[in-house]
Amino acid sequence: AAQPLVDRKNKPLPPADFDENLKKLAASRTSIIQEHQETITKLLLETNQALKVNKGSPIWRAYVEYVQDHVRDGLAATISNSIKFLCDQLDPSNIDKTNLPPLLEIKLGLYANDVLFNADDAPASNGVEDKISRKGRRDVWQIVNDWMEDFFNVGNAMTRADGSHY
Repeated sequence: AAQPLVDRKNKPLPPADFDENLKKLAASRTSIIQEHQETITKLLLETNQALKVNKGSPIWRAYVEYVQDHVRDGLAATISNSIKFLCDQLDPSNIDKTNLPPLLEIKLGLYANDVLFNADDAPASNGVEDKISRKGRRDVWQIVNDWMEDFFNVGNAMTRADGSHY
């Protein structure tokens, strides 16, 4: 939970490269979380067998809920730490205070008569095609929003005893 799901390089990266690194790190951390899921499931099963408690009994269900609350809290801490880390990387006062280099390499350009960030990601054309290809583009805020969604999806790496996800 202490390690965020995001990391940064010492130099600015194009958003696509940063996104690729983020996905690799998230896959690695998700794998670790899934290993913890297997361990928790195994320990719950061993505990149930050692205590010889009916899985439907209120006492056992309360214990399982107690364990699941701790798992949920750990997942929430992971998400919170990831968001805090990303906010620190984007906060201008923190950047100045810690002398951080820019996180992303952003390009500003003219695209379909609009000034846009990362405009060179899509080929320029005229007329109707401009509107269609622009809809397929992702602006910086959308990229950051996707990262945030990835943080929240960490809850899908673990299942609760009832089979649902956190």
